[in-house]
Amino acid sequence: MKATAKLTWNALKLAWRTPIAFFFVMVFPMGFFFLYAGIFAHGQPHAVAALFGPVLTLMALTSGLFGNGATTVMMRERGMLRPYHLTPLTAQQWILSRMLSNYIVTLLVGAIMLVFARELYHMPLATSILNLWIVFTIGVLSIASLGMVIASVMNNMQEAQIVFQLLFIVFLFFSGASIQFQ
Repeated sequence: MKATAKLTWNALKLAWRTPIAFFFVMVFPMGFFFLYAGIFAHGQPHAVAALFGPVLTLMALTSGLFGNGATTVMMRERGMLRPYHLTPLTAQQWILSRMLSNYIVTLLVGAIMLVFARELYHMPLATSILNLWIVFTIGVLSIASLGMVIASVMNNMQEAQIVFQLLFIVFLFFSGASIQFQ
């Protein structure tokens, strides 16, 4: 467990230290939030509440499929996972650390979005924070797990990108993030 915690901490530091990673982890999701809340919801509290779920869904999909899965395929393709074979670290510990760091970053950005939605747009919360956290956690971890499973069976990045993008579009439509179902 100590090795998993250390590897998770290192992945978190890399996510915040690398400018391009920071942009796609923090700035890009916040941009989508302000786009949805300001333009599509016109700043109306109930409209922001209706669009808050799709924004969280979009963030969970991109972080789970592209942030976890595609990154793993890219690391395997470039030989970046080979040095881990020389350490006492198991594959399960490495996967768990990647999923934990992805979850922590996604949870942090989601919490910041929730604070902005509540304070700037006065968004009403239809459920408790605990219920929202439970559903969000299940969603983020299940999508990240799916991304890791797909990453384990894809041969190269081109194949993985096709599968990830197909799943992304399907989940985007079925989640209601692109088309609001009544």
